[in-house]
Amino acid sequence: MVAFSVAIPLLAALLVVNRQEVFRRRMSRSVLVETAQVVAQLCAFTGAVAGFWHIFWIAGVAVPATGLLGAAVHAAGYCSYF
Repeated sequence: MVAFSVAIPLLAALLVVNRQEVFRRRMSRSVLVETAQVVAQLCAFTGAVAGFWHIFWIAGVAVPATGLLGAAVHAAGYCSYF
């Protein structure tokens, strides 16, 4: 719950920043925005893992394992050397 309580407001603020970036047609180069992105994503992932772990520990293990697999698939699609 703590991870989600941190992630949700940060992700909402980042949505507003994203709208401003689209409107202005330029990316924000703020260190604060980049830090908020990292913290929000880590907290959202931690909350999802903790939620599944609370229900059934095997599901809690499966979330990061398939998350790593998904990241590898994304990297393979993004980079041609995989």
